[in-house]
Amino acid sequence: MQHSTKLNESLLATNYMPRSRINKILEQATRYKMVYVIAGAGYGKTQAVHQYIEQQQDTIVRWIQLTENDNVNSRFWENVTYSISLDNKELARKLREIGFPETLAQFKQFADILKNTEPPSTKRFIVFDDFHLINSNQILIFAERYTELQIPGLCIIILSRKKPEINAVSSVTKKNISIITEDELRFTDDEIADFFKWRNISASTNNLTRFSEATKGWALAVQMLSLIVKRMPNNVDFAIDTMKQNIFNLLETEVFNDFTEDIKKKIVQFSLTSNLPLMLWNEISNDILFISHNPQLTSFVWYDNFINNYRIHPLYLEFLQSKQDIL
Repeated sequence: MQHSTKLNESLLATNYMPRSRINKILEQATRYKMVYVIAGAGYGKTQAVHQYIEQQQDTIVRWIQLTENDNVNSRFWENVTYSISLDNKELARKLREIGFPETLAQFKQFADILKNTEPPSTKRFIVFDDFHLINSNQILIFAERYTELQIPGLCIIILSRKKPEINAVSSVTKKNISIITEDELRFTDDEIADFFKWRNISASTNNLTRFSEATKGWALAVQMLSLIVKRMPNNVDFAIDTMKQNIFNLLETEVFNDFTEDIKKKIVQFSLTSNLPLMLWNEISNDILFISHNPQLTSFVWYDNFINNYRIHPLYLEFLQSKQDIL
């Protein structure tokens, strides 16, 4: 799969441990017509949803992996219809013929084709992965209209690093949306203990508590720490320090080094306190509006519409705190 940053999320795919708690959350969420799974890089969104869907019986799954290229209507439509062609070639053919539905009339034609060509009463998952890469107004409008369709058995899952810019405001839509955030995706203390057991790594209760504190439940950090501890089980202090240094080096390369000195100072201001008043956040962010348009940075500093305030990834916060000497 393609990703918008160089973060090595393949660690999550190769070392993914199914979590029953997450499966139960997804089981409840997918009873709704639409599910938002919103979290930054390295939280295991893709792996969690993929593993859950794989367990479902008698379902149709259309997984649409998005890239920046999908902001072009024709490229997006090619991606969507290819996914559909894997289980319904006739539907894909008809949709290719009408092309991307730019107008409301064309969208109604698209909806009619869906209703007349899809098998009835079949559970269908449509997954849009990396939706944060989409900024085309026409494609966002298409997604908005798609959420309004009342098709039995259809569940649309949107995986994104930020809240989708979809104007899903109707009462019908609001009642049919479920939201999963990084708060649910973080590893709990018990899950960290289970993960280390799953990887055949012995750890004392005290060390497991330290692992939880060091990783903040971030899946990527948990995976990385487990690899280091497995290599040096008798030196936990060094393992934790090595994990953090690796994470900090990664963050420095991906979301710090390329910024100007002025911008670096602006970003480091976010770390002065993790609970700044909303007005002060806005004052800082007005000078760095590129945050909302930078997929790399929005994984770690973003405005959360659900709480009407800003969030910082906890390990990115620690990284920025280590840079406060530049202020």
